[in-house]
Amino acid sequence: MGVVSPYLSDDEVVSCLRQEFDRDEQYSVDFQYWLSTARVVREGVLVDVMSRKFLLDYHTGAVIREVTGDYGCGGCKV
Repeated sequence: MGVVSPYLSDDEVVSCLRQEFDRDEQYSVDFQYWLSTARVVREGVLVDVMSRKFLLDYHTGAVIREVTGDYGCGGCKV
C-alpha cells in the first residue's frame, strides 16, 4: 500500500510517472519526494512533479494525462 492508493505500491506509481519524462530526467527526479504532493480529486489522484501536474488513476496508478492550469481536470473538486 502506497501514498497514492491503497491498491498500489509507491514503486508502481513511480514507474508510471517515470514514463512521462525524458531519459535524462527519469532517474534524476526524486519521484518519492513528489508523491507527498498527491491529493485525491474527482477524476483520480493529482500529483505535482516539479513544475508539472499529472492526473493518475486511483486503482492502477496509470497516468491519465498531464494537466495544466490550477487543476486542469475539468473543474475537479479537491
